[in-house]
Amino acid sequence: MKYLSLFLVVLPIGYLLLERFLVFIEPYMDYLNENPLWGLLAWPLVVLALGDWGWKRKLVAAYHRRNGSA
Repeated sequence: MKYLSLFLVVLPIGYLLLERFLVFIEPYMDYLNENPLWGLLAWPLVVLALGDWGWKRKLVAAYHRRNGSA
């Protein structure tokens, strides 16, 4: 039951966010269709921005361990 309620809450919020994102990038779609290389270059940045932040936290921790700070 917990997962059903989570699904019923997350799905509409995700849909609204996706809809807002698509409206935001719609003016750029013609440019991306004419220059598909920029679209290919943008997707890894989107994945990194929205992806798991655990590796970034580990990287910062390793940097601080190596430099002896915090």
